[in-house]
Amino acid sequence: SSLSRAVSMPALNEHPADVLLRRERRLGNVFQESARYLNIGDRGQRYAHPLGTTDATKFEDDFCKAAGLPLYKAIGTFQPTLKCTNGAVAPKWR
Repeated sequence: SSLSRAVSMPALNEHPADVLLRRERRLGNVFQESARYLNIGDRGQRYAHPLGTTDATKFEDDFCKAAGLPLYKAIGTFQPTLKCTNGAVAPKWR
């Protein structure tokens, strides 16, 4: 009792559109299963606790309250000095 050759061979006479449709359907099922673990999914919602602020925004807010002006205005802009490989100052960029 062995399988016939026709059973073990892939379906060569299947239309390519049908193959693509079946692959797309399987891919859609996998994406739906994967979405369950995102922040909006039934599994991911248990672990999604977004923060209102980060440490950087907290520092910026505290600095504005203490200094009365934003951090970027208090420090100013940084103008780097470019140097050549020999250590001399590089000429102005054109």
